[in-house]
Amino acid sequence: MKAEIISHNGYPALSVNGEILPPMAITTMSKDKNYLRGLGEAGIRIFFVICDTQWLKPDGVTLLREATDVLLDAVPNACIVLRVGLHPPVSWAEANPDELVTYNGNHPVPIHIWTESYNAEYPGMYSLSSAKWRKDAAQALENFIEEVEKLPCAEHVIGYFLAAGNTSEWYYPKDSVLRDEGLYGDHSHAFRLEFGRVLREVYGTEEALRAAWRDSAASFEKPSIPGIEERNYTWIDAEVTRLAQSSPTPSPGNGTNVGSFLDADKHQAVADFYRAWHEGTANSIIHFAKVVKKKTAGRLITGAFYGAYGCTNFIEMGTAGAILKVLDSGVIDFLAAPGLYENRQPGGYMSQREFHESFRLRGRIFISEDDTQTHLAGLIHRENGGTYSIQDTLDVMKRDFGRNLCEDLHAWWFDMAKEGGWYDHPDILSLIRRQQDVARKAYATDRRKQNQVALIYDQDSTRYVSQRTTNDLCHLFRIHEVHRIGAPVDYYFHDDLALDNMPDYRLYVFVNVFVLTGAEREAIAAKLRRNGQVALWMYAPGFIRPDASPKLSVEHMQDLIGIRMAKTDNAWNPRLRLERPPHKALAGVDLDRLYGFVDRPILCSWERLGPKPATRLYPMFYPDDPKAEILGRFLSNGKPAVALREMDGWTSIYWGAKIVQSDILRAVARFAGCHIYSESDDCVSANRRFVSIHAKDAGLRRLRFPRPCCPYEIYQGKAYGKNVDSIELNMRLGETLTFHLDGEI
Repeated sequence: MKAEIISHNGYPALSVNGEILPPMAITTMSKDKNYLRGLGEAGIRIFFVICDTQWLKPDGVTLLREATDVLLDAVPNACIVLRVGLHPPVSWAEANPDELVTYNGNHPVPIHIWTESYNAEYPGMYSLSSAKWRKDAAQALENFIEEVEKLPCAEHVIGYFLAAGNTSEWYYPKDSVLRDEGLYGDHSHAFRLEFGRVLREVYGTEEALRAAWRDSAASFEKPSIPGIEERNYTWIDAEVTRLAQSSPTPSPGNGTNVGSFLDADKHQAVADFYRAWHEGTANSIIHFAKVVKKKTAGRLITGAFYGAYGCTNFIEMGTAGAILKVLDSGVIDFLAAPGLYENRQPGGYMSQREFHESFRLRGRIFISEDDTQTHLAGLIHRENGGTYSIQDTLDVMKRDFGRNLCEDLHAWWFDMAKEGGWYDHPDILSLIRRQQDVARKAYATDRRKQNQVALIYDQDSTRYVSQRTTNDLCHLFRIHEVHRIGAPVDYYFHDDLALDNMPDYRLYVFVNVFVLTGAEREAIAAKLRRNGQVALWMYAPGFIRPDASPKLSVEHMQDLIGIRMAKTDNAWNPRLRLERPPHKALAGVDLDRLYGFVDRPILCSWERLGPKPATRLYPMFYPDDPKAEILGRFLSNGKPAVALREMDGWTSIYWGAKIVQSDILRAVARFAGCHIYSESDDCVSANRRFVSIHAKDAGLRRLRFPRPCCPYEIYQGKAYGKNVDSIELNMRLGETLTFHLDGEI
């Protein structure tokens, strides 16, 4: 079997023995032959099979054979990706205390590790940076691959999905900082070695390290671990919220923070600690992927969970800070993540956690774990997914597939029940069959999207700013607002702007781009000057320049966005109101509405119900430029909150809050010349050949197309006109309609 990621009709695709496979797969633990057969007959070819090495489970290979024998009997042409656990046995953890996450006081903390196929109490979490774990787990992985090659399923195996950490997602089960107990880590021998290796890569010499840390004793051999007091900024928002009885809120801190930001001029060691914390995990993924590539002579694909920007602690869990290193390693073909868990109910949206266009530029693929909770799941899953009937299930599965189809994402349906059965319904299997047919036909034509809006993110910024600030910008903003603007968007890291194959867009939204070197600023400027683009900057763009002194300065922001800036160091309410009359960039918005905060309820979630409380702006940044047009002001102090300045060949718009509501984005996109498919705040996905709309409520809406077309609804089998540029739809809440714009498919 030969599996690889190749360029196919414009974008990366999975090729198995020269055959391009449809993007929808499934992960299930079921051994129900009839259920598996039904999935195969519905067109599912790729099955992710959960398994463990003999190191963890002596009968791991036997269990794998039992599962694959049943699968291949039911689906003889199945292609198998082995989701293999690399966890050490408890006895290994007991025998290797130096390889466990260790807290001040030189002791680990007992932990419960849980995966789909294994759970146990450990004396401490094994370090995801441990060289000894890498060595021992790599040997176990090699032995496992050798045994797999002897099994009847061997000729069906197309790849290895590497699993470690809690829930197989490469994160630490508890925060590395146990603040309530005054504990902080990681002081382990294993992590110190990795920390030193990363510091050597970054600084080259100890002289450079000592200058950056302002510490004459700093060394690569025994790097000091920043204490809990130096990490104050990471959870400062909780203290701000507690104190928020008035505006401005008192400004908590201990001298190590500048509001929600790390004072990197004095405490660079903290940012470097978190860099190593994240890169250590990434280095392990790369290490095991090399083992697979070498052992299989490069015949099989490799992937892992890594890079979650949502539903996670961006700082402590160690999974968000080195995605580009993994993608550029040359040994990882795909990364995966479940969709975000809030507001998946009918009328809501399952946003993703990764910036998948960055994958595409590098010839890699992102795979969404669509653990879409159906009405056949247990009660807690039905409640969290808002799916109580077969109609609810079909609506959200159409919505999620419509997103994958239009955004050109790979995905697997994930049946989380041990016995399976979430998708075991004739109407669901019929739906999957239709979706696989449409996906296969879509892959046979030009897949390039040519979207006009790009959202730009930064992985380095996560370690310089509080957890809650990143959560507001990268998690809540994406869930609640982005996909309701009525225009499709693409997701990138800012590093991509310097690549030759990075497309041009009409609107760039810079989301959490706080930390930029001089060279990175020049690459952004060169991109924006090309064709009169519009840039929308959120909260604190370019506030930190790591290759300058001082590193933190509003002047760095001005150099980037072209608008003179100022700041006030207290913590302020983010609510703002737009000026009257509105600037043409904000035409059509509600001037009586308050903006800058989350004002949508969270209806379904694993974590919580009800509205999300708004955080404070700590510090508040505001335009102070007589050459800029002021478009809005903060309510708490009257400072400018929104400003626009026409630059030399491009337009710069500054938005001072961490949340931009959908109607603002829609207005700015329209101002930038982007096509707007829908004005109704429904969840819309689109590309050149498909449009999918998911209704937030019942009623009439209009769908506008960028060209005269022949819209054909793929599930109804119904044509909605010929050479039309818009159609009217009377939709019920949660209904999903997906149109092929070139007629019957």
